[in-house]
Amino acid sequence: MAELIEDDKPLPAFRKDLEIFEGPNEVDGSPTFNLYDPVKAKYYKITWGESLIFRYLKPGMTPNQLYELIASQTTLKVTKEEVKFFFMDAFRHDLLAVIKSPDYYSRLHDKKNINLFMWIIYNYLYIRIPLINPNSFLEKTVKYVRFLGSPPALTIFFITGFIGIVFLFTRFGEFINTFTYFFTPEGIVIYALAISCVKIIHEFSHAYTAKNYGVYVPSMGIALIVLWPVLYTDVTDGWKLKNRNQRLRISAAGIIAELIIAGLCTIGWYYSDKGVAQSVFFVIASVTWISTLIINLNPAVRFDGYYILGDIWGVDNLQQRAFNLTRWKLREWLLGINVPCPEERLTTNRLVGMMAYTIYTWIYRVFLYTAIALFVYYKFTKALGVFLFLLEIAIFMIWPISSEIKVIAGMKQHLTANPRMMVTLTIALALLGWFVLPLPHQVKFSAITAPIEQQLIYVPANAVVKKIHIERGQDIKKGEPIIELDSPQLNHEIGKLDFEKQILEKQIYLISFSDPDRSYLPEKKAELASNNEKLLGLQNKQKEFDIRSQLDGKIYLWDDKLFEGMNLAQDTVLGKIADPQKVEVIAFIPETDATIIREGETVYFRTPSNNDLFKGKVVSVNPVRTAVLKQFPLASIFHGDLAVTEDPTTKELKMVDTYYTIKVSIEDHRDVLRFGQTGYLEVEGPWKSKFMVLMKNILRIFWRESGV
Repeated sequence: MAELIEDDKPLPAFRKDLEIFEGPNEVDGSPTFNLYDPVKAKYYKITWGESLIFRYLKPGMTPNQLYELIASQTTLKVTKEEVKFFFMDAFRHDLLAVIKSPDYYSRLHDKKNINLFMWIIYNYLYIRIPLINPNSFLEKTVKYVRFLGSPPALTIFFITGFIGIVFLFTRFGEFINTFTYFFTPEGIVIYALAISCVKIIHEFSHAYTAKNYGVYVPSMGIALIVLWPVLYTDVTDGWKLKNRNQRLRISAAGIIAELIIAGLCTIGWYYSDKGVAQSVFFVIASVTWISTLIINLNPAVRFDGYYILGDIWGVDNLQQRAFNLTRWKLREWLLGINVPCPEERLTTNRLVGMMAYTIYTWIYRVFLYTAIALFVYYKFTKALGVFLFLLEIAIFMIWPISSEIKVIAGMKQHLTANPRMMVTLTIALALLGWFVLPLPHQVKFSAITAPIEQQLIYVPANAVVKKIHIERGQDIKKGEPIIELDSPQLNHEIGKLDFEKQILEKQIYLISFSDPDRSYLPEKKAELASNNEKLLGLQNKQKEFDIRSQLDGKIYLWDDKLFEGMNLAQDTVLGKIADPQKVEVIAFIPETDATIIREGETVYFRTPSNNDLFKGKVVSVNPVRTAVLKQFPLASIFHGDLAVTEDPTTKELKMVDTYYTIKVSIEDHRDVLRFGQTGYLEVEGPWKSKFMVLMKNILRIFWRESGV
């Protein structure tokens, strides 16, 4: 295209179907213009000088003739560079009446001809599906709704909305608690219907406001934002309006309508009695308050809040211009590239505002699409969630960075060795090396203290408390009594067997002197031997009810509610005995780090509560995966670090990920550690690349979720 722009060569003509409209003035008062392409239904914002080029260009006119004509007819001087860049842009957007080479159209076709998979990747974030052309209907009916936008009506709506907000805060707790009533399948259906009705009113508010100012509304339909359906109204022709306040009213019409509905329904909810009417008012009010204040007013996405902010600032194409301005400033700050600012007459306040908007939008996008990927991962297919997560990293991180590198590479003439560039490159290389290169690192594992040896005091069978000999915290020696239990049922069985034993002994004595009955003697002796065996077993079991200490230690856990005469069920845990001086640490090692720890290795245990550090040595490594977590303080459901799920039947805590346990002996815990104290085991790990760890974790998740 550059070869077509020569001083003595005729300039190419613009397409005859293009239209130009005067736009709203910039903040500094300079005029703007919008060039409309009816084929693409697209508007291009152009400067005052570019509008003069478009207006004064005649067929066969050379650049010199165009400069002279503009200089003689206006007070503005157009430079050769402006003409060249304007025609190059027009050529790129197919605004010139020139015949392009077959190779150009072939390359253009190849660029647009992408397969379905790639099309979904590029467009799944935002897809528009037009359904109707409402323009004729709007023209016929706008006169019936025009009064709703009159000053008296808006005043009434404002007053009712304010009253609704006051009423809402007076019963805010009740309003919030009512949400739980609708967290049911029926409630979700009711909400969906309410949202649909409110959004239809929202979109028609945009459409009628636009039609009131004579704007053509070509379509209304459904837009899919990350596959989530929302209604939309095409009011692109609002670019034809010169008055920015009119464009602002079109953008704000939907939000104003929703706020009016929210205020009226809040008043209705406040005064209505419990029942269907109050439920309907509540649903509509809650939907409109949330959707308006949280979603529609958010300028980070191209909803109403974005266009409202652009019109308030007087900045068209806010997002693109803000992004360009922020990138320009970051190039200057980080690389010392001094090029002209992309915005003319830029004030400090405007620069700060647009950069703050850009950074907020970038952060919001990362969090929004990451949250969507995590939602898909946990609620639907995990493999798809991981794929979406990686896709969004590529779209919002890798892609922009690679594009920026290409742009900077094309600015070689502005790249010079300067202090800012050196500092930035040094930091970037350091971060890259920290992420990619294998480096020594310290790893932490969730751990808990436990006694090396302990005695669990429990009830061997259903029993009654006969006598209690100890209390919590008491020191105890091996063999000393703890508690005496009594089992009436066991006593009854022992008494019964003892009585049967006496009968059998008498029968054997009498039979031994009776010749006719002597043949029964072996049978009776066998019965007596069986009876004695059963009696001995029950007597041994009876001894278990006299519970004594099996080791020297302290009663560190005891049920203080026990009393003499209390009935206890079998296997009831009464307490625990252990030696406080003999403490070990049980740590849980994830599968990815299971190979870095060996028996005899020196490790450290740190307690987060007081940040004490204790030196220890690995005693044993369990080679079998831990399936059930018995150390409750480490469980995620009790605010621990280990992810678990509770078995609804057995109430056991099932481990979600693969962990192995190791036991560590503490050399000197200085009588500070207590049983059940949580902390972290710190280990000096091998040299490892964070990039490789990330890749291994991603591949591990893919393999695990694929079911291979």
